[in-house]
Amino acid sequence: MFLATTSTREFWNPSGKLIYLGEWCLLYSEKKQKKSFDSDIIPFYWDSGSKTEVAIRYCQLILEKLYTELTRVLNSYHGVDYEIKYYKLLLGTWPFHFIHQLYDKYIHLKTAIALYPDLHTWSLDKDQHYIPVDPIDYFKVLLTGNDDRYQLQIYSDLLILMEIQYSNKKLLNPLLQKSRYQRTIKKYSKSNIYRIISGRISKLHTFCLSDVPLTFFQMISLFIRMRGNILVDNFNYDIDISCKPDLQYRKEIKLEMNGDHFESLLSSIILKHLPIIYLEGYKELHAQVFQKEDRNPSSFLTSQIAGNVCRSIYVAEKYKIMNIYSLQHGGGYGVDKLNPSEMYERDVSDLFFTSGWVDDEKTKPLSIPIFKNKSYNIKQRKDILFCINDLPRYVFRFHYVPMGAAAMNNYLADSIRFLSALNNKSRIIIRIYPDDNRFGNCTKERVDYEHPGLRYDSSRRSFLTALKYSRLFVSNYFNTASLEALANNIPTVVFLDKEIFAFSDHAMPFISMLYSVGILHETPASAAAFIDKNYADIMSWWESASVQKARISFVNKYASCVDNWQQEWHGVIERNIVAKKI
Repeated sequence: MFLATTSTREFWNPSGKLIYLGEWCLLYSEKKQKKSFDSDIIPFYWDSGSKTEVAIRYCQLILEKLYTELTRVLNSYHGVDYEIKYYKLLLGTWPFHFIHQLYDKYIHLKTAIALYPDLHTWSLDKDQHYIPVDPIDYFKVLLTGNDDRYQLQIYSDLLILMEIQYSNKKLLNPLLQKSRYQRTIKKYSKSNIYRIISGRISKLHTFCLSDVPLTFFQMISLFIRMRGNILVDNFNYDIDISCKPDLQYRKEIKLEMNGDHFESLLSSIILKHLPIIYLEGYKELHAQVFQKEDRNPSSFLTSQIAGNVCRSIYVAEKYKIMNIYSLQHGGGYGVDKLNPSEMYERDVSDLFFTSGWVDDEKTKPLSIPIFKNKSYNIKQRKDILFCINDLPRYVFRFHYVPMGAAAMNNYLADSIRFLSALNNKSRIIIRIYPDDNRFGNCTKERVDYEHPGLRYDSSRRSFLTALKYSRLFVSNYFNTASLEALANNIPTVVFLDKEIFAFSDHAMPFISMLYSVGILHETPASAAAFIDKNYADIMSWWESASVQKARISFVNKYASCVDNWQQEWHGVIERNIVAKKI
């Protein structure tokens, strides 16, 4: 029997029975071709929130060991002596993301071996292996569209260390290794305008804002209120680095992690995938960033502590003399039972500003302007805005959302069941995000096949604009969009798969209130019946005392923004312009 690990068909051998490692192997665009093969599919493992919780906690333990080893190896390679926190800030969320997706692959390969001990497969020839240039490149090659070549490479690294028979094979069209890291920023981009103006006007440079969730006009308003005494720098710099992979070093160096089988496999594999900018390109990146920015603010606030390598290397270099403050981004923070991104940001920050909730001495509430109530008048509106998320076919991190192709298929099936049960379909306008089919799910095509003729909203207009012209917001995904709808007092109905979504202990009382008043539902049919019953007089339900109490209680904790948010931000900045104690 032959094991197909990805949707890359030239690495399938259909001459005998074909075993698909997961539903990610079967692209919707090629669904008819499956029928021509004698085949089975390995069951998807992550079918409950309890399994997700175990995985997150296990991977967190592995992550702490990994930081120690990466610190040792990178210090040796770069000839420096930095502490672990330096590399936590430098590497951002890449380490835990890599662990999570590798553990998912490990679990499914183990399952395949247990079910079919005599499996054989093809492994990608090492001459065609690819090393991502930076974290953005990593996520691009890992998750983009129908291109599974990098996924195939990671599976190949794993299976040759496990009990699976394999033969090497080359791709007809392999990924071409990059040897330069380049970023080009428009001279008059908003980021550069912020940096130039604040750099010339601000005399103190004691508090730096970087990629905070403010519009251009909100930023100008805050800048004026602060009389220009803030530095604004999003670290969008022109960078050009030659960074050819040091393949010999990557082949020879080993991490000393042998706690269990997976940990041992991780230690053998991870340096083969460490983005080049952290190893071969590090010294030149450091030099170019500090040619452009070497001011020393005492405090630094960002909602994007990871992801931008220029900001990461700057913050890593300055963390001992600069207070690092993170501002939450994303609707799952504080709400999810466990949230790996939140865990990372809280770990590396001196203070973590939230949208209302507090659960330790490091978490502080701060208004987030995207949640400011715009007071939309929607009483005469007719549209039901139904938001559907398009999600990656592969597990790239563990979190309480539909992960991987199997869960995505169930999620879309629930979306279709809702539409089938709804009588008011003529009022529906569907907004798919993202709407460019970047994950290869053909989401619009699949919905349109079951329910032709429905209207679709273009993501070229903002979500808030779409919300403004809607009578009702509906989703089966509890994220930032749901929180924005609730914060803006738009009638909202959300149906959730309780096997997938799991909430924190401090959020559960508020979640229960949302269920009790009909904002949250457990099934698509329940949500559809509720909407059909209340659509004609939706405001009578929405403006009732019990609904508004539930909404306001939740919003005050998890999507808070006072009207005069500039004054609140001013106060926070003034109170936190203090030198860091070394």
